[in-house]
Amino acid sequence: MIQGQPTTRIRPRTDLLRTNYDSGADIWHPYHVYEEEVPRSGAIVTQTWQRTRWYNGEVVTWLGRRKQNGRGEVNSGLQFDQIKEK
Repeated sequence: MIQGQPTTRIRPRTDLLRTNYDSGADIWHPYHVYEEEVPRSGAIVTQTWQRTRWYNGEVVTWLGRRKQNGRGEVNSGLQFDQIKEK
């Protein structure tokens, strides 16, 4: 945060980080993630349907979520204080 400038909150794109839905007012109360919780390399959260068969042949389906580390910081190629021969 730059001193003197207000903090801008990033709104979640999916309902994964939105909690406490108030159906009477049709409002989502956001779930805030502290900056310390996200690794420097980033985080990727995927959501997929899972399906399996139970021991009696019954099909069981659920919505699963998986968190993985991000791809890391990208090297911009910016260089400082380099000594090169002429």
